[in-house]
Formats: sequence, C-alpha cells, structure tokens
Amino acid sequence: MMNAIKKFIQNEFVLICIVLFGTVPRICGLHDQLLAGDEWHAIHNALYNGYTTILTSLGIGSISIPDSLYYKLAIDTIGLSEMVVRLPPLIAGVLIILILPILIRPVCGRFTANLFACLLALSPILILYSRFARPYSMMVLCGFASVSLFHHWWFTSSRRSFILYVILTTVTAYFLILAIPFILSPFLYFFVLILLGKGECRWHSLRRLLGIAIATVIPLILLLSPPFFTSLTDLTKLSAHATSAIKIETMADTFAIFTGKDNLGLTVCMGLFMLIGIIGNYRKANLYLVYLITLSMIQIAFITIVRPVAGNGPHIFARYILLVLPVLLLLVSMGMDYLFSRLKVPFDKWLKFFVAVVFCGVIFLGGPIPSMRFYPNNAMSLSLFSYMIFGSDYRQKQMGFVKRIPDFYHQLAMHPPASLTIAEAPYHYAGDHIPFYQTIHRQNLKIGFINGLCSETRGGEIPIFAHNINFSNYVFLKQTDSVRNKGIHYVIFHKCLEDEITWIPEYNHLDISNCIKEYKKAFGEPVFEDRDIVAFSTMMP
Repeated sequence: MMNAIKKFIQNEFVLICIVLFGTVPRICGLHDQLLAGDEWHAIHNALYNGYTTILTSLGIGSISIPDSLYYKLAIDTIGLSEMVVRLPPLIAGVLIILILPILIRPVCGRFTANLFACLLALSPILILYSRFARPYSMMVLCGFASVSLFHHWWFTSSRRSFILYVILTTVTAYFLILAIPFILSPFLYFFVLILLGKGECRWHSLRRLLGIAIATVIPLILLLSPPFFTSLTDLTKLSAHATSAIKIETMADTFAIFTGKDNLGLTVCMGLFMLIGIIGNYRKANLYLVYLITLSMIQIAFITIVRPVAGNGPHIFARYILLVLPVLLLLVSMGMDYLFSRLKVPFDKWLKFFVAVVFCGVIFLGGPIPSMRFYPNNAMSLSLFSYMIFGSDYRQKQMGFVKRIPDFYHQLAMHPPASLTIAEAPYHYAGDHIPFYQTIHRQNLKIGFINGLCSETRGGEIPIFAHNINFSNYVFLKQTDSVRNKGIHYVIFHKCLEDEITWIPEYNHLDISNCIKEYKKAFGEPVFEDRDIVAFSTMMP
C-alpha cells in the first residue's frame, strides 16, 4: 500500500502540487464566511420539513434534495455548523482539480491535462462555488466525469465505466435537475453516430446504447419521480413564463464570469486559444472534443429555450451552464499545448509548463478572487464577486446593491482592520448588501437575528431555540448577554432595507421600532443614527 502511494506521488507530483495550490484559495478563511443568498434554501428546507417532505419536493428555489437530506441528518446527529454545511462543495471543488485532468489525460495527453488542472485550480467561478453551499461543485465534478466515462465505455466496453456513468449521472441529476440535458446528451450523440454508420455493427451498437439507457433511466425514475410529480406546479413556474429571452449580452457577461474578467483583450486571448485548440484537435482527428462541444451546445440550447427563472441574469445563466466551463478550459489547454508544439523554438517540457503556469497566474491575479481577499472579509458573496468583475455599471443593474453608504461605516474604517466586530440586523438572505459595507469598514461581521426581539417573528431566520444548530457567525440579539459575550462591539439596525438596497426579492417591510426600544433599555442611546441605520455600542453600561 505504501509503495503504491509513493509511486502515485512520484508519477503525479506536478498534479498534486497544482491540487494543493488550488486548495488554498478554496479553504482560506472558509470557517468565518457568512452564509448568504441561495445557501439558505436547503438549510430552511431541512430545518422546517421532515424527511418525507424533503424527499418528495423540489421547491420553487430548485432546492437540492441531497443537500437538504445531508443538513437534516446533521441536525439530527452531529449538529449543523458552517463547516458541516461547506464541507461537501469544498471537497468536490478540490476533487475537480484532481479527477477531471486524470479522466481526460488518456485522450489529450499529460501536458494538456496538467494545464487543464491549472486552469481548474485558478478558475474564479469554481473557487467561488467551492466555497458556496450549493450543489454546483458537485454537479461539475460528477457531471463532467459521467460524460467522460460514457465516452470511455463506448470505445472500451469497460464495465467499471458503465457502472460509474450510471451512478454519477443519477447523482448529478439528483443534485440539480437542470444538468440533465448535458449528462444525457451522450445518448443522442452516439445514436446519431450509429445512424450515420454502416453495416451490421449498427444493431450491436444500438443494443449497447439501449442497455446503458435502461440502466440509467431506472434509478433516475426511482429518485426523481416523487419530487417531480409533487412539485409539478412549482416546476412550471421555473419555465419561460418568468424569464425574458436570454440575450447575447447575457452570454457575453457569462463568458466574462467564466474567465473572471470583463476585459476585451482577455476575451480575445482566451477565444484564440480555444480556436487553436479546436484546430489542433481537428488535425489530430480527436473526436473526444467534438463530443464535449456537442454536449455543451445542447446544454446551452436547452437553457436558452426553456429559460428557467432568472436565467437572463448572467450569474444565474452561468450556474445553469456551469458544466460547459470545463469544456472551455480544456479547449484553452489544448490550444496552448498545440501552439507550443508548433513553435520552432525547442521548448523544454518544464519550460513550456512554466510559461503556461505564469499565463494562468496572470489571469488569476487580474481576476476577482485576489480583489476579494482583503482583510478581513467573511462575506464573500456572489454580488461582490460580480462587482469585482464588472465594476460599478453592473452594480447599479443588479439586486442587492446599496443606494447609499451610511457615514457610520466610514467611522468604523478609522479603526484598525479586524479590531472590531459588528452585528448587522435585520437579515434577509436575498439582500446581498452587507459585503459592500465590509469593503469600506474592514471589520469583522456577524449577523444578528431579531426573532423574539421585535413584535413579529422574522421569516427566514433560525428560530431562537432551534435544536442542534451551531452557527458561530450568527447571534440572537434578544440574548443581550450573549451579544456581549461574543465580543460584539456594535449592533447596527437597518430601518428600511428597501430604501437602502436597489431591490430585494421576496422581502416584506419589517417595523423594527420595538427592537430599537429594547436596545435603548439594554445599552442606552445609540451612538449613531441617520435615515438608514441605528447603531448601538454594546460596550456601554
């Protein structure tokens, strides 16, 4: 066993180094990162529903059933904490860097595979979703692996590839049903190839295709039928009725999200590498890339035609076609490899790899992730990610962006970074404004829940006496002693979020006047107040 491990390390030294390097931005500061936005869908589902309901409902927010089951089991056993929530996407995000290059290596070669690993490791959107408690990392890992295994099975008849394809396809669909077009497209692709073929082998190929189709459909029906039929009404709401046509501008912005930079020069450069990759692949008569491109086009066409809810937003469209990203990065890798091989300068393989890594590093350093790694930052949100790519013009168009900045945040910025801890309230999961305040004040953040403090219960918050919920970055403001004990220096109440933020979906105005009265009794007069916020110092007697 030890000899096998030693041999693996020796053979895969470069790949292991890339995996370790790619793990750093995925795990750094993850424990303190606030849960935000769609991360709450499955948590609320697990908190308020039983196992039967979870297994038989997709929900209007496309709630991931496996995520909800995992959270429910954690609540009933070890307890639900931030790291318990974030562990699956983190593991999947790291395995993407390791497994996908190994899968494509037999077809594309070791050099291309290592370049592919570099691009996967430094991909901004893959880093973000490795830190984001949603099923997108798992979808990319299992979905891309499944179609690669199908291709391998078709040409080798490997029983292991057959079984793994069926398992991974089922898992991918269960994580996110909108991935189904991509993972089932191999059947259409090879069916067309069979029809274009000649001779008696066509009937044998059809029988093989039918066999794996039956083996794939049975577990999909068993798992997806109950939630599909019970959520049929919700699924119709996710269709084109709720979303306008997806424009070319949306696709262009999605490509910028994939590359990590809204820059024409970078777009042209990446596009040229992809074109060179296609040309090189064509000259090598490698049909594997044709296969992947076909699957990608089917996925993009499906999402464009069906137009699922909010799909005309670039960051949402990017989620729905995220399985296409590894194909694009593989094209870039093949283009770089082919270009190096055609240059007359006799590049040594290590020099080639060094030049390629430098290129990848320059792209990464110019992208959104380094810009978001200011200290402290425990609110690395999707809106902040988009803002770092597109700037202020994009900021004005999207939900969750602030209209104005209260002066109190500039006062907090006069203190050394991370010297204070502030709690923000009330919290709404879809209001993604808090990260923008942190870019100014650079202090530690916690979320204040107001259940039991104001006259009405705040929807979307965790109940104050919830069982086995161990989130360390949240505090119940009703428990004033706990507020002091957690080292919170200031509690900031936002009077009217809809006046402060451009747009918050599913938000109902909440009167927080009782919260302010209770905090005046506990902590005295506020240290700051304007038309947007009221701030209390918890250090006062």
